[in-house]
Amino acid sequence: MVDEEQNKIENLRLEYQLTQDMAIHYDTMNWTIGTILIAGVFGTIGLIGEKLSVYPTIAVLSFLILIIWRFYYKRHKDIQHIKFTRLHEIEKELNLQQHLRIKTADDKSIDKKMKKEKIFGLKGDYRATLLTFGVPAVILIIYLLKTK
Repeated sequence: MVDEEQNKIENLRLEYQLTQDMAIHYDTMNWTIGTILIAGVFGTIGLIGEKLSVYPTIAVLSFLILIIWRFYYKRHKDIQHIKFTRLHEIEKELNLQQHLRIKTADDKSIDKKMKKEKIFGLKGDYRATLLTFGVPAVILIIYLLKTK
């Protein structure tokens, strides 16, 4: 019976590690792809230079590319959410705290012990949305400023 409990704990720890690795992988992949796309958009602007008539087209294309990235990002965030839910379950079972404390702080829990631990700043979803709309907006602003 002790061996069964030991095996269960060992399996949960292995699952915890693998699940955490995949959650990190999805987050890293999302932001790496987003960074490459945004750098590509601004690199294109750099190559175009003073051909201002192309800027609105580039703004529209960048918006479409970033919208596609946003859908890709959202799908992976949903998968990541499922993985974090499993991590929370394992943490409860093994009496661990790493992700549960962050979730509690992020939810602005009413738990008095956790009250001072709040997370500030934009969450990843909000940053991705801001970039999706902000990058094309910046291109259009540059265009409007240069054409005056």
